[in-house]
Parts: sequence; C-alpha cells; structure tokens
Amino acid sequence: MEDVRTNRTKSLRESKDPHWLSHRPLSLLALLLKDTLEDIIHYCAGFHIYEAGIEGPVVFCLHGGGYSGLSFALSASKIKENARVVAMDLRGHGKSFTNNDLDLSIETLCDDVVAVLKALYGDSPPAIIIVGHSMGGSVAVHVVWQGS
Repeated sequence: MEDVRTNRTKSLRESKDPHWLSHRPLSLLALLLKDTLEDIIHYCAGFHIYEAGIEGPVVFCLHGGGYSGLSFALSASKIKENARVVAMDLRGHGKSFTNNDLDLSIETLCDDVVAVLKALYGDSPPAIIIVGHSMGGSVAVHVVWQGS
C-alpha cells in the first residue's frame, strides 16, 4: 500500500514549488525543528517531556493520537518568546512508556497529565494554559473540567 502523504510531498518537491516544505506533514517539520523544544527533561513519571522558553506562563501542549510532543515544535518556536512551552508524549506515544501503553481511556490520559503537572510543579503551579490537538484537545478539556 503506498503512502499518499509521501507521494504528495514528493510530487510537490518535484514540481519545483518553492513552498514544498510547508506542505510536508507536521511530524516531519517537527523533526526539523526538534532543537526548538529543548529536550531538557527526559523522564517524568514515565513520560517524556519537552520544554522551551524560560519566562511567562506555561503553555502545556497535548498532541493528537499517533503523534508526539514534537508536534508542537513549530508553534513552540514562536510561543517560547513570551511563555514557557511544555509538551509531553502521552501514554503509548513518542518516547513515553508506562506499564500499560494500550490503556488510552480518557480517564487514564487525564490522570497521566495531572500526575505530570504535579510532578513538575507540585502544589503551587504557575499559570498554566493547556492546549491540545485532536485527542490531546479532548484530554485538555477533561483535565480542565475536572478542575485539576
């Protein structure tokens, strides 16, 4: 079975489109921008964490299903000028590992995010803005709704 995204990227590049790179899948752009999200915390309760920026509120990023925290690398390159960006690899994704990577229930994913936030910031967290894409958006809404 051929990969439609690969063929699309190849055809855009071969067409001499000067903006072909902007049409590549986000995950490939994230790999190119990996240094934007400085990999300064490798492990937090089994979850891989990326951070960028040093001042301001925390923008805590939750990726979509099948992706990783690196999905936010392009956004982080701009956001880190005014805030701290933290992106985690959710259970079963990226470099994170747990005792049950197949349990992707909304309750478990929310518990994971709360555990990481508590491990990072304790009982006195800074101002946190939770951002999510697709599956991560659902997790973000549930975490906020729970009042965590």
